[in-house]
Amino acid sequence: MEAHKKNYLVYFYGYFASTLLVVYVNAYFPVYFAAVLSVDLTQLAFVQIFAYSALLVKPFASYYLDKNEPKKKVYLLVFSSLTVVSFVLLVVNLDLLVLFGVFLGFTLAAISIVDVVVDKLVVSNSPSGPILNNNILISQLGAMTGNVAATALYLTTVIDAYSASMWMY
Repeated sequence: MEAHKKNYLVYFYGYFASTLLVVYVNAYFPVYFAAVLSVDLTQLAFVQIFAYSALLVKPFASYYLDKNEPKKKVYLLVFSSLTVVSFVLLVVNLDLLVLFGVFLGFTLAAISIVDVVVDKLVVSNSPSGPILNNNILISQLGAMTGNVAATALYLTTVIDAYSASMWMY
């Protein structure tokens, strides 16, 4: 197998997993808080503002990776693991709004760093235009598949989003 094709799975999975998590966090968890837990929407918006401020880590991570030549795959492994752990803790603490905000911030920061690392891998492992185009295509297919998979998973598992009994398993 050619050297540049070995990373296709990394590119695809990096964007697939991060998009899948972001869709759930952005689209479905607010419905759960508003409809099922009857959280005040002002409090929810306030928590989300602070949690989404974690996305500001992306330009700093990009700058750091541009200035230093760390082992990008090690960063990818560490922050992918952190994303999974923080997302699990986020789901476990869905009923506590403040903890939800904290773990949402950790999840979004880790996803941002994974995105930056995958972007840097795509560019650094693409010696020519056609290879870069293929790598970007694989990344975007991963993102689109993550969007479709999140929606399909939600539509097949949640029958009535506004029913409290649906969410209490």
